[in-house]
Amino acid sequence: MSSNVPLPNLPACRRSSTVRPRNRPLCRLWCAFGLALCLTAGFHIAMHHMHDTSAASTLCRGDMFIKAAHYFGDSSPTSFWSDVSVSSAAQHFLQIKEDGFNTVILLVPVADFVSSANGLINIERRWLTLQVLMNMCNDFDLKVILRVGYSESTTHGLTTVDNGMRRCRRMLMNDSDAWLEWNSLVSRLRDMVFSIPSYLFSFITWEDFSCALLHWPEGAEKERIAWAANSGFRRFVFYDFTNTSTDQWRQNERDEAAILDPRFESLPIPLLNATPHLRVLYLKFVNHLWRSLVHRTRSLMPELGFESRLDSEPVVLPNGQLQWWRNELLEHDVAVRCGYWSPSYLASPVLKVTAEQALNSLKVALEYYTVYGSYTKFILDQFNFQDNTPDMGIPSITNEGLNEFIVRSAALLETYSSGYGIWAYRNYRQTVVHNGYFETGMEGWNMTGCCLLRHQGANVLKVKEKVVLSQSTIVNMCSKQTFCLTGVAGNGTVNITVGLNERIFQLSQLPEYCIQFQNIRSSDGLFVTVYDGGHITFKGIQFFCHEHHFDMYGVAGEKLSNFKYVRLLNALLPASICSTSGSSFLVDNA
Repeated sequence: MSSNVPLPNLPACRRSSTVRPRNRPLCRLWCAFGLALCLTAGFHIAMHHMHDTSAASTLCRGDMFIKAAHYFGDSSPTSFWSDVSVSSAAQHFLQIKEDGFNTVILLVPVADFVSSANGLINIERRWLTLQVLMNMCNDFDLKVILRVGYSESTTHGLTTVDNGMRRCRRMLMNDSDAWLEWNSLVSRLRDMVFSIPSYLFSFITWEDFSCALLHWPEGAEKERIAWAANSGFRRFVFYDFTNTSTDQWRQNERDEAAILDPRFESLPIPLLNATPHLRVLYLKFVNHLWRSLVHRTRSLMPELGFESRLDSEPVVLPNGQLQWWRNELLEHDVAVRCGYWSPSYLASPVLKVTAEQALNSLKVALEYYTVYGSYTKFILDQFNFQDNTPDMGIPSITNEGLNEFIVRSAALLETYSSGYGIWAYRNYRQTVVHNGYFETGMEGWNMTGCCLLRHQGANVLKVKEKVVLSQSTIVNMCSKQTFCLTGVAGNGTVNITVGLNERIFQLSQLPEYCIQFQNIRSSDGLFVTVYDGGHITFKGIQFFCHEHHFDMYGVAGEKLSNFKYVRLLNALLPASICSTSGSSFLVDNA
């Protein structure tokens, strides 16, 4: 096939690695006039940019403009449902409300809410806690959005149940048991939430079902052949093959051997560098799987939304150059469209971007998600203008540009969206320890020599001479792993064993003690021995590779540098939605 033959569905789109020209930085005059003038200027700038945009003129319909914070309490996304403290949630929700938010986003992992997923955790406690938290939000005039099917949970490390990617594979391959668990979760959520006034809607995201896009093309050939058969990709290819010129298939002998097999028995999931037609066909198939997932779930939960993937996918042309294929938006398939943005979108591989570069990136993303403002039921559920996710190389906005970015991004969000959310309202440690704060008693732990006490609204562990704790969590390797004892009172010695690695350190009077390991991977779990030197008590155990920063609040709840910017953003954004549409995406709980 000649290199000038047009590729199917390959628009001139870009992804995060595409280099964008640097624009001339705008004048930052308002920075010298302080916060008061900044707020005033912000509203004028927002109105100016709203009138300059190409989006359609709007008419207010009165729905609440969503300003949401993902809520993980004092814990992390992966360990929240074993660590959540209902007694602390009231104080957290009050603070969230005072910071200008009107909505909380809660994660609902399958492993934590389906009884057939494992038998070692108290499923009913999870459901009761979810209901209590949603009702508590109503007391603080906060609405609730649910992200259903979050793929990561410390529960996975305790049992032989599927982790997120294995569950993804089973569902996208139409495994009946996996779908039974999924339908059980969605049905029970549907029956519960409509009696709770705070509930708005639920959504699922491509990220929790990304196995077909990101993992299957990297499997061994034997696996890829099996996956092509079990997922339905062979049937998808056969339909295209019988309706497309075979010239488009004959790029190399490897592809020919597969295509010339009349039963397609040797056809694998294509590699990332597969011939353009086969690669694009597979990307279309992945989007077909996502659409099918949404349709089946909406049959149980009609108000379901979907977070679409923003980045485009690489396609290798015959001359070795790359072209980019954009994922579909499921325009008519969902009740609400959700999205993600960070400064990495359209950015060159640099550490810093200017406010102007970030604003250009954000506008392009919003125009894509909303089809230049024509689609009104859109929420940017992750507006991560700062994001230190490891191994992603996400640049940050320059310190001197943050104020300008926040002021002008408010105008873009108001023009193109029905709301936004932030991921890390509070910095967190991505711990692998299940029930590290003992909020669910000794769930997940094996223990000798100690007892739990209730102290100031929290469970604490009291040491009697020698305490041995162990947990069958899976410890993944990273360059720096940190073990911490939190809420410590007293003196003694701590011995930590992970696999064949052992560390010992002394306690004195500090509230937290941390020690680091290097490059350890272990499926044997975590073993902790504490020797009492004088009535030791402690509140929690954490073992983590990554501390995630958004820098609004720190791990301990202290205000950080982005606190003022998020508050400014919420002050600039409106209380209600203006839209060309007269319909509402909000669920009627009446």
